[in-house]
Amino acid sequence: MMNGFETYRHNGWKGLVSREWHGRPDDLDKWLADNPGQQLVNRCGRTVSRVMADGEELYVKVVKSLDDGEGGRCLLCFWKWFKWRFLGGRALKALDGTVAMREAGVLCAEAVLAARRTHWLRAEEIFISRGVPYPSVMKIISETTDTERRKDVLRSVAAGLCDFHCHGFLHGDCIPGNLLWDGEHIHFIDNDRTQLANGCLLQRGVRRNLVQFCFRMSWSLKDYSLAEYFLECYAEAMTARGKNFYGAEDVMEKARQRYEKKLREKGK
Repeated sequence: MMNGFETYRHNGWKGLVSREWHGRPDDLDKWLADNPGQQLVNRCGRTVSRVMADGEELYVKVVKSLDDGEGGRCLLCFWKWFKWRFLGGRALKALDGTVAMREAGVLCAEAVLAARRTHWLRAEEIFISRGVPYPSVMKIISETTDTERRKDVLRSVAAGLCDFHCHGFLHGDCIPGNLLWDGEHIHFIDNDRTQLANGCLLQRGVRRNLVQFCFRMSWSLKDYSLAEYFLECYAEAMTARGKNFYGAEDVMEKARQRYEKKLREKGK
């Protein structure tokens, strides 16, 4: 049994729930019905809601498939369905990852429940985490025009992301909106696909995270200069830890390619 968690089983749901969650439900389906919250994402395969319950902010992600009903080739659709139904367990993997991050000293949204339910050929999962009361990096740099202020924030963010990677973690969606800043430290949210890696997988994943971050920030600001500065700070942070990072040019090239692709898509 994972430290701090106990088994949760009710009405087909099987998973783990935090012993410290004072509002933990006996009947999860009833709790969901009684606490619909504010829906932030509503897609065919998943929903994400912000819920205020028992005096605390919670984020509730319910996933029912690996895609959003976009269609595609039959074999690919079948593989996605098969993988989700019989090889699932993303919620519990997210819980494992979150606990590992916190044990490593990485600040992140605290998980309180992860569970999965299957019925014949269907499956659904739920992951609930506590809110983090700090603004996102994207919000901070979007709301100030002070270049030096932006650079100060990005320098701290680069150091925090560098620490995250040096612990062997890779984020599933490393964008400025998923990194929150308390004025000194970075807090990671949306960690349901965060994972540990090493060797070549870690190196490729680090570059992927940096491309995600630089593209999204450049697209939001319609400017590449801060992304380039961020990569300089990241390289300096790696050097300070006795490591090297030489991939800035490659990261920026891939970020620019994504930017241009999105421009073409918007122009259609």
